Amino acid sequence: MTPSCTPCVNRNNECVYQQMQRRRGPGRSKMYIQALEERLSKMEAVLSQAGLPRPGAPPTRVSPSETDAASVSVFAGPPVTSGTTAGPNPSTDAQQAGFAQASTDHPMVDEAGPSIPRMSQNSSEQSDQRGSQTPAPPPRDIPEPPKQLSNKMPVFAVIASRMREVNTASYCSTFNRQVFTPRLEREEAITMLMPLYDDVIDNYPLLNFHYFVRHFEKLPEADNTFNNTSGWAYMNAVISVGTRRKSINNAFQDVCQLAWPFFKNAFSVLTELMVKGTDLLAVQAIVAMAVFMQGTTCMRTAALLSSSAARLSQSIGLHRQPCVMMSMCVQDVEARSRVFWAAYILEKEMGLNHGLDSIQDDDDIETELPSGRGDGVDVLNLRAKLAMVESSIRRRLYTAKGLRLTDDDLVKAIIDLDALLEEWRSSLPAELQPSYEPRTASPDIASDILNLHLAFFRCTMMVHWAARRHNQYPTMAVLVGTSGGFEMPYIQLSFSQKRCRMAAHATIGLFRTISTPQYADLWRILCYPLCASLTLLTDVLENPGCSRARGDLAATRSFAHFLQKFEKSEGCDLKRVLTACAFLQRTAQRAVDDAQNMMHAQNLVVNDGPGVPLIPGFNLSEDAQVLQALLGAATHPMYLVQGLMGTLPNRDQRLITRLAHLLGTPLESGKPGSPLGPQPLQPETYGFGFGQGQAGSDPTANWS
Repeated sequence: MTPSCTPCVNRNNECVYQQMQRRRGPGRSKMYIQALEERLSKMEAVLSQAGLPRPGAPPTRVSPSETDAASVSVFAGPPVTSGTTAGPNPSTDAQQAGFAQASTDHPMVDEAGPSIPRMSQNSSEQSDQRGSQTPAPPPRDIPEPPKQLSNKMPVFAVIASRMREVNTASYCSTFNRQVFTPRLEREEAITMLMPLYDDVIDNYPLLNFHYFVRHFEKLPEADNTFNNTSGWAYMNAVISVGTRRKSINNAFQDVCQLAWPFFKNAFSVLTELMVKGTDLLAVQAIVAMAVFMQGTTCMRTAALLSSSAARLSQSIGLHRQPCVMMSMCVQDVEARSRVFWAAYILEKEMGLNHGLDSIQDDDDIETELPSGRGDGVDVLNLRAKLAMVESSIRRRLYTAKGLRLTDDDLVKAIIDLDALLEEWRSSLPAELQPSYEPRTASPDIASDILNLHLAFFRCTMMVHWAARRHNQYPTMAVLVGTSGGFEMPYIQLSFSQKRCRMAAHATIGLFRTISTPQYADLWRILCYPLCASLTLLTDVLENPGCSRARGDLAATRSFAHFLQKFEKSEGCDLKRVLTACAFLQRTAQRAVDDAQNMMHAQNLVVNDGPGVPLIPGFNLSEDAQVLQALLGAATHPMYLVQGLMGTLPNRDQRLITRLAHLLGTPLESGKPGSPLGPQPLQPETYGFGFGQGQAGSDPTANWS
């Protein structure tokens, strides 16, 4: 039948029908509108369960976490028959328009179909630590919130306007682990690590490798130990430390390209270790990572790892005596003790060097000191006792309270802490005791003993440097040899100045007793001789006419020659360090020459007393004056050195920035590293950074 229009039928005319193209699609059906209303009613019901007050009820507060949980819990479900249909009103029209816009952007899921199941917590567990990923659920629509909710909680309006679909990755119940090396089996890891066994044990006592290696090669559960998170992290961290230690200096960067992926394997599970770690290996793995990072310029990461190790050891109760200790074997008790004290030593060392607060309270430790591993002296035991002295030095002299001590309290603290240091030194066997006397030619000192002596002399310098805060310290040089110089404050201040110089000379002298060190290990201990050099140069600039000034300069010059020889023979980059040393040496040498030449011209006797104010007509050069002011204002030279070598800010950061410019080694804005840090020791050189990569990308794609 030919279609006809009503006017043509009424007039008995032939109707010519021409079908025109529709410019508008079919309108929304009543079923569609009903489905939207049902979804809206569901959302209102869920939000009311989340704490939204009913009309007439007293107002209640809803926490952001609850509202966020409620918002992501709403998703499409089967339709529910409604008994009534809401009448048209502006509010409903606006809401329907919002839903229509959402459905235009993303087609609706058939409401009659099955609802989308939730992700099970158990389904997200990853049995393989080497990069397995949890499947994500399909996307879910986020409907527009009701107007009344948008007004009271604007966060829903922001979510609705910014996110039409929730990212599927947000529904994963765990973080995906990344692996940066080819798949590694336990037997392969042992094969790689055993050639490094002696180097790791002799040079890194904090790793306690001789106690834990048996868990990976002899015990029946060796595979389980290797495959769990803490065992995997510890093994990878030790491999990275040992591989870098074995590298020859002229191929350091090439070998580090192989060591860093293993470190990144361990670092990638740091969060899991902190949240779920419950065994000794978890703490020990973080300690190993911190030791590795101490050989780089990134001291912020090293400090983070050291504090994390201390906090985790507390979390699992290593600082307490376990109630089941009587049933534990001697070896397990010793391992527990060694792990705790390794984390303790690391944290106290970082705290004193960088001015960081301690996590572990010394008055709340029940764990006994490690007893050793057989005959001979246990270096870890000695280092733990020294770490307790380090903690006292930090607490009494370098906290905010310690920096405000009165003169009498300051002198008392210095005397007490010096007595603690001498008590520790005298407790060592005679052949291991640090000596202030110049060392003669002798065989190479062992690495662990070298670190022990450097730490002791650093403590001595930090204790006696604090005497400079005494109000009468500037007049000490004037009273030398007079009756006033024999009063108690001046005796102690003079002793502190002398002891500080002796410790600085002894620190530099230790580097005459070692053979060529490994590049990263040298960087790890370089802060000690640099601190000693700044200590001596501070005294030189304050007393350039003193008879000992040239001897102090000779000591700093000998260390600079050591670094020059190392760079030339080993092909390692120390240019920025040598640039700084050259400026310091040149400035101090000029001050000494000018002062002593003027003293000779005026027939003044060169002795241990005259400072700059006592030489008539003498003034330091401009650079020397600025340098003297910076060094004299420092909390301690160690803070200046750590700020120049690393990336961790400290109390003297303003002075560090000025000193870096004065030395000719300013850090360029926006670039990684530190003012004195060489490029091969920067983690960014080996891809250790944080970017906006694709989730789920294969980190081993570049491995052949």
